[in-house]
Amino acid sequence: MSGIISRMIEGDILSWVFVGSAIVLEIVGTTCTKLSEGLTRVVPSALMLVCYCGACILIALAGKRLEISIVYAIWCGLGITAISLVGIFIFHESSSPLKLIGIALVLAGTLILQMSDTPDKASDLMSVTAPKADALPVKL
Repeated sequence: MSGIISRMIEGDILSWVFVGSAIVLEIVGTTCTKLSEGLTRVVPSALMLVCYCGACILIALAGKRLEISIVYAIWCGLGITAISLVGIFIFHESSSPLKLIGIALVLAGTLILQMSDTPDKASDLMSVTAPKADALPVKL
């Protein structure tokens, strides 16, 4: 775990701040989606739009310096996890063992994708690698 944190610090820390801020905006925006009652309440509806636009802008800025596949996976994975917990604890939505297992799997998938950013970490997890683009029969 400390390897992931040190790689984040060694990279562009501002880009990671953008990712974290985008996650917060996504959580607030999605919460406002619920509070808007189907876009019938003006303030939560407007906040939802502002938060979603801000989150997308921040993800685009982070994607300038970080791998977009990793950025998007972290944004989605942590956003899904957080909003699931908001639903359970704030809106009193149902929770079941299967729902909690699903949340844990989303977190695990996000962590694995982040670890795959470094070739030596990825080879520890799996020995199978994807073919390089120039080895494919169709040029991309």
